[in-house]
Amino acid sequence: MAGGKTVLVVGVTGSGKTCLIRRLKRKIFKAKKKHDFHTTETSGFVPTKIGEDSFGEVGGKLQPLWLDYAQDVSGIIYVIDARAHGRLTQTAVYAHQLREQTQVPLILYVRRAKNMHDCKRILNQWLLDDFRFICALDGYDCDLEEIHSFVKSLP
Repeated sequence: MAGGKTVLVVGVTGSGKTCLIRRLKRKIFKAKKKHDFHTTETSGFVPTKIGEDSFGEVGGKLQPLWLDYAQDVSGIIYVIDARAHGRLTQTAVYAHQLREQTQVPLILYVRRAKNMHDCKRILNQWLLDDFRFICALDGYDCDLEEIHSFVKSLP
């Protein structure tokens, strides 16, 4: 695929992977409020073409296979739901494993944070503060522009 990037989108079940991809696909960069799409659990691998780029979403239950899917991708977006307190330990462990076992550029996408302080507190608490991250704040869409910049920067 000439010029296009392939990006893997992963995260534990219910983290918001499908919602992020749908928002990117609708290109609501200039909207004042986010539209949170109703989703169901992702089964398997779901590819989505957005412009020249391809985003491959892998369901959270397939975490043991994430490394297999990470082969031949340009980058990885790891989605974290800041309000899913019961899953943050699992999320942190998987993020560290993925970074240690692949050389692919990886960014954390922290969604549903109350504010930037809340986002940084969560990352620090779970020893994720040395990761590159995007904080998706409630009520703003600048996170989509940051995702676009991340994808554009990929090799």
